[in-house]
Amino acid sequence: MTCKWRKLGVVFCPTGKSDWMRSHAAVPIAEHVRDDIFKIYFSTRDDSNRSYTAYVVIDINQPNNVLEISERPVLEPGSPGEFDDSGAMATWLTYYRSERFLYYIGWNLGVTVLFRNSIGLAVSGCQDDAFSRLYNGPIVDRTMNEPHFCASCCVLNISDKWHMWYLSCTGWHVSDNKPEHRYHIKYATSDDCVNDTATTEIYTLHIVGSVRCV
Repeated sequence: MTCKWRKLGVVFCPTGKSDWMRSHAAVPIAEHVRDDIFKIYFSTRDDSNRSYTAYVVIDINQPNNVLEISERPVLEPGSPGEFDDSGAMATWLTYYRSERFLYYIGWNLGVTVLFRNSIGLAVSGCQDDAFSRLYNGPIVDRTMNEPHFCASCCVLNISDKWHMWYLSCTGWHVSDNKPEHRYHIKYATSDDCVNDTATTEIYTLHIVGSVRCV
């Protein structure tokens, strides 16, 4: 049986009236609030193109009717010189004990290339809106085996073991006088959802019936 998706239209687009929410509503993450109500976290940008994490609240049956828009960012760029000083873009939300763990992409601007990413972690109580960084540095960054950058991730707790699939840049090449990046999906495990043990192998998409899954 083939599953077909039906588009419902645009849910939310920034008006540009806020200094920190000028444009973009990207990388959405849905969190169930109650019944048919969901909080959708997303990445937005300011005048300097820096990424912030915000949210809207919607009724999933009437997604075009936004019930609430965050008045302030739930996660902002870091201090100058830190791994996320040019952007803090949410990429995965999960729960650990009594807290919510938000994995996010930290952005640094580059000189010879456009940018460098790494993965940070922020936490929040179950009823809180804002997230606080667990560390001022990244939990996954470039290494001797991954010299370029690491970005978007998926994190699952399976049988008391944390599993992370993440983007790993394999290098930059110049096309039309512009540097462009390429990447693979890599895999890591952890006992505490923070300290990962990465593999050096490219993760292979396995075929389950007719469905490809990570």
